[in-house]
Amino acid sequence: MNQSTTHFAPNTVKIAQGTKRDAPPVISVTAMAGVSEMVRQAFGEKVLRQAKQAAMLDIEMIEHHDCFIPQATMTGFLKEVERRAGEPHIGLLVAPHLSLTRYGRWGEYVLASDTLHTAIARSLATLGYHSTGDRMETSVDRGVARLSYFNAARGWPGYVHVACGTAGVMLSLFRSYLPSNWLPRHVELDIPRPRSASLFEEAFSCPVVFDSSAVSICFDGRLLDGPATRGPGWASARPGRA
Repeated sequence: MNQSTTHFAPNTVKIAQGTKRDAPPVISVTAMAGVSEMVRQAFGEKVLRQAKQAAMLDIEMIEHHDCFIPQATMTGFLKEVERRAGEPHIGLLVAPHLSLTRYGRWGEYVLASDTLHTAIARSLATLGYHSTGDRMETSVDRGVARLSYFNAARGWPGYVHVACGTAGVMLSLFRSYLPSNWLPRHVELDIPRPRSASLFEEAFSCPVVFDSSAVSICFDGRLLDGPATRGPGWASARPGRA
């Protein structure tokens, strides 16, 4: 496409303030950018085709467009991949490869910030242009800061993969501004503690707390005050747009 068309989510302010929740939550299809190809490489074309059929949408065909899909479509697709592939940890497999740089114009706007503090502020203020029904917040307690994402799809079949992917994308935001060896104090996931909890800590390279109220990245609060800035050449590292 030579020219893309942006379709913004309706009533973003009202939904973010919790005054209208009757409409099914939607999310930018860019949240799934690259996932179909990862499924193809890991599990084969047949599993990918079956998941597309179950979702009743070829997400791969539109994943670089600025449009929205029901969050139920996203969770349903991931749940079907899990069922067909027999792999309960799809979210952990894809999380390290997910990045805010693939999140279309919203991701571009957030990452155009000069500092980590400003990028976080932008993501909180404009989340309604990426999804509806979700919300983000920050808090600081005794020097430990927490960036939290509350997913509208929490508890749905397939949500465990969304939770892991959300954590992966949030970590990519921090790593866009911090040294490559930076690690969070810990990650919190709003899913039940699994039997294979150690796999989650290996995937995120830090302690992981389960049964939380949101997906959260916990980090040194001083990072919000320090000069965490974009490194040179970051824009050239972004993937091209369709």
